[in-house]
Amino acid sequence: MRQIFGLVGPIASGKGSVGQILKELGYEYYSLSDVIREELKKRGLPINRQSLQDMGDELRKEFGDGVLAIRTGERVDVSSQTKVVIDSIRNPAEIELLRSHLGAIIIGVTASPEARFKRVVARAREGEPKSWEDFLAMDRRETEKCSDSSKINVTGCLEMANYVITNEGTADDLMDNLRKILKETLGATKEGSRRRRGSERR
Repeated sequence: MRQIFGLVGPIASGKGSVGQILKELGYEYYSLSDVIREELKKRGLPINRQSLQDMGDELRKEFGDGVLAIRTGERVDVSSQTKVVIDSIRNPAEIELLRSHLGAIIIGVTASPEARFKRVVARAREGEPKSWEDFLAMDRRETEKCSDSSKINVTGCLEMANYVITNEGTADDLMDNLRKILKETLGATKEGSRRRRGSERR
């Protein structure tokens, strides 16, 4: 049985951890952001979160809202790769294309801004916000809905997800919630069905 998962979530939600777990379980890993990184390298531009955001918006505006999903999907060999995870979804058109072309099941990962900011500070990655104000500004750009369909719209993507994990607990909690999703999706999953995993801890 072929299983293709797409991952979406705001900064420091834990979707990267979900992607890593799936990789360790034998899933071939792809990221829409890799398409953007290649374009930045080609143009000799720095690679950081803001440049990735800017270039992603530019590519979607120039080539269509689903361009990152199309270019990534072309790299997936559905004839031989039966377990695939595609990370860094940030636009609803990407979900539509990954579903229609690959039958992808979308997993959203989210957490409160406070929890996510603590993770950003703890991991101290170059190019990520250092202050609460800068974090909120970057988070708004990714999560606020916009009339321009080519822009990042993580909130709209989460609303389209088949499953949403609220990642406010431990790494074991995240693993348990993912295991439940994997168990459920071993059977036929109706497109558009939605489950919410985890509980809000404010």
